[in-house]
Amino acid sequence: MAGASERECSHTLLLVQRNTEMRSRTYYDFERIHFALDALCELYENEEREKKEGVLCLTYDIADLHNFIDDFNDLSLLVFNEKFNA
Repeated sequence: MAGASERECSHTLLLVQRNTEMRSRTYYDFERIHFALDALCELYENEEREKKEGVLCLTYDIADLHNFIDDFNDLSLLVFNEKFNA
């Protein structure tokens, strides 16, 4: 089983498609998986800030984040596995 430091150093691509339109597809490239997960939270927070203009402090729980993720047409994380070179 891989150690925590090995997992943290895994190059990761976050692929997202917001809706059924092909032009909504994009990707983000990260050196570590936790950076990709932080970016996903940041996407949610940015969207919430746009909806709630003027709010300085956002409060949400994991269920809110799950609902946000469920609204994507597609969302994938590709994580490089050094052991298999894939």
